[in-house]
Amino acid sequence: MKHTSIRKPLSVLLSILMVLSVFGGMAFNVSAASSGNFGDLYWAIDSEGVLTFSGSGAIPHVLYQTPVKLAERSDIKKIIINESVTSIGDNGLSELSNLTDLVFTSAPTLSDQVFRNCGKLVNVTLPEGMTTIPYLAFYWVNTLTSIKLPSTITNIAGQAFY
Repeated sequence: MKHTSIRKPLSVLLSILMVLSVFGGMAFNVSAASSGNFGDLYWAIDSEGVLTFSGSGAIPHVLYQTPVKLAERSDIKKIIINESVTSIGDNGLSELSNLTDLVFTSAPTLSDQVFRNCGKLVNVTLPEGMTTIPYLAFYWVNTLTSIKLPSTITNIAGQAFY
């Protein structure tokens, strides 16, 4: 009798484990949206692939090592950098293979290789107040056909468009 009382719960548990093993490797994507923060600077990626930065502070260097993981990077098609973003670190927004649009509502300080290898970036309008385009800023952005520079640009570093 004791064996039959253990067999039924054990068989139910094994059935559940089998079902989980079948579906466990599947990813259920409820929404492409995700968000997070770097201190007081907040980011959000919506289901249309728009990455928006708000709050205040700096976008860190090598963004793919932060909460915006590499898997999400291919979803990013547009970036909106709001007025309180102070700077973007080295390689901060690089390797975004599907990025087509950049929208600045502020003039953050840009660091080296900031938009490196953004393979679908075509048109860029840099904001008034920006003074420098850093070294290798648009390195391997072979699709760039138009860039509008503000009157405040005083320095374009070597190989900025290499």
